[in-house]
Order: sequence, then structure tokens, then C-alpha cells
Amino acid sequence: MVAPPNTCDSHIHIYDTTTPLVPWTTTPGPAWATVSAYRDVQKRLGLTRAVVVQANAYGTDNTCAACRNPIRLPDPVGTSTVSESP
Repeated sequence: MVAPPNTCDSHIHIYDTTTPLVPWTTTPGPAWATVSAYRDVQKRLGLTRAVVVQANAYGTDNTCAACRNPIRLPDPVGTSTVSESP
């Protein structure tokens, strides 16, 4: 299966063992959900766009989803993390 041109993967999570987890998380997330693994999925499906969503395991620290994320898709739009704290 190959996606039509400009298809957007609308919800992905990236996990990185070097990014600290929040203390209350029940799981560190799947070890296979790395940037490299997602690159393989992109190639296999012909995807060029994606929405990287902050994983709960990192709380409001978006380091993994944004700063260390070398996915670098062609048309990045932005990253946002909403905290319930004032």
C-alpha cells in the first residue's frame, strides 16, 4: 500500500530512551517507536507529512517530540504543549 501524494499521518508519537519520563507514567512507551522506525514507515507507505503528538510519558516536556526530533518533515507547522499548571 502506498499513500496518495501529500497524505498526512495525523497522529504519531516518538519515544526516546534519553528523554526523562514523568514520575507518574505507567509505561515508557514502545521501545520501537523511534524516529528511525518512523522513517521506515514513511518510506514504506510513501508518507511525506505527519503530526507528531506529545506522548503522555513525557508530560509537558516536549523535548522528544520537538527539539530532538530529527524527522524534519518538509513543511513543519509548529509544536504546542498545554499544561494544566498556572
